[in-house]
Amino acid sequence: MPRASLTLDPATVAARIAPHVAAWNSQTSPGMLIAVLSGGEVVHEAAYGMADLANGIPLSSRSVVRIASQSKQFTTWLLLALEREGRLSLQDDVRTHLPWLPDYGRTITLHHLASNTSGLRDILEMMTIGGVPILAPSSRQYACDVVGRQSELNFEPGYDLLYSNSNFLLLSEILEKVSGLSFNDLLKERITGPLGMHDTALMPRDDVILPRLAGHHRRGPDGAWLKAAWGIAIGGEGGMVSTLHDMIIWQQNLRQPKIGDARMIARMEDAGVTINGVPSPYGYGLVRDNGDLGEAAGHGGWIAG
Repeated sequence: MPRASLTLDPATVAARIAPHVAAWNSQTSPGMLIAVLSGGEVVHEAAYGMADLANGIPLSSRSVVRIASQSKQFTTWLLLALEREGRLSLQDDVRTHLPWLPDYGRTITLHHLASNTSGLRDILEMMTIGGVPILAPSSRQYACDVVGRQSELNFEPGYDLLYSNSNFLLLSEILEKVSGLSFNDLLKERITGPLGMHDTALMPRDDVILPRLAGHHRRGPDGAWLKAAWGIAIGGEGGMVSTLHDMIIWQQNLRQPKIGDARMIARMEDAGVTINGVPSPYGYGLVRDNGDLGEAAGHGGWIAG
């Protein structure tokens, strides 16, 4: 989401996008959803390609899709909301909330988790190294057990930046413990309900049946499309689904908050972390970047398919 407003003509935007999506805009390819906003107003909204190749279902702005690590910004928003209410502090020792974690002799705070500076190794990498592929079914408890068995940190908390899903797995557990609600119920109470994002929710596993849920696809060895499935049960680190319609609402809220406030969003964009004197691009669930459109903040995501 670029900070500056640009004057954008809808027809020009659609024409500029068209060649970049041509390869995906067919009945024989999984597709993509794109929205372009200017000054908080939608100037382009379109679906390209298919939601489900096997059943011939095209994508639409109401197709439910996984948003993967874009989930992290919702996790940190909830974290900051509970902090504002005095129910936790980002300076809390993580073991205050999750005493089953090892004592590394150095304090890991919620700030370290949310800013990816804890030094904890990534849960997805550890599970893969341990012989549990991320596409194979496994439980949430197993993922917590893997994190709890870490014997060392990669570095002193706050010393360096390491993108680690373990951090947000733990934050999800803490949010549930402090609020007394499931992550999904807390999300609905604080964000998706008030904003009317009715198709946005946590979907920990791919065996859940949701209306309008798009399928996952991957390329096989011969280049043909195959079905793909996610096995690990995931939470606020990457387990949410949403629609283009709902994500437009969320983008508008980040720009002009109806829930939360501008100070919360500013903290999400900038956690005040410096690494060797250089400001960290990773805030609390949002990443700062300088691209062709100028200074921007957002978050990407990857998941099976």
